[in-house]
Amino acid sequence: MSPNDAKPVGGGARRNRLETWMVAVGGAALLVATAADSADVIARHVGWRFLGAIEITRAAILVGASCAMVVATIAHKHATVRLVLDRLPATALRVLRPVHAMLAGAYFLALAAGCAWIALDLMHGHEESEILHIPYMPLRLVGIGALLATGALFLRRGPRTGPDA
Repeated sequence: MSPNDAKPVGGGARRNRLETWMVAVGGAALLVATAADSADVIARHVGWRFLGAIEITRAAILVGASCAMVVATIAHKHATVRLVLDRLPATALRVLRPVHAMLAGAYFLALAAGCAWIALDLMHGHEESEILHIPYMPLRLVGIGALLATGALFLRRGPRTGPDA
């Protein structure tokens, strides 16, 4: 088992339920996106139009990607470049892992702050998609929530120095 493999860090059953729920919601969202896009392609081939398929697909992908980002953080499965890390001594890794977690947490929280700023600026604009009139504010809140959760998970992991951190 490599240090990159997910190991339970605490939260046990509660974290597993959350992870399972997030995977189910994200998977369902991606199935909706796939179904909408497939129905649009089939409709085009038989000469019909499926208006709003792109809007449904975009909204569903946002939900699926938001869930995937949080689940990847919970499971310690973010993509990493091991080229440099594999060559570092263990003492350097013990120092760099918490620094990485803190910087990653700060990055995601900064992204959340920027998205929240834009959302607050456009809150009274009543933005919605053109065809199906899907409101953008709930979608923005899903994205902000995922960024906040990811940032908080990284910051919580920051002080830990073990191989699962």
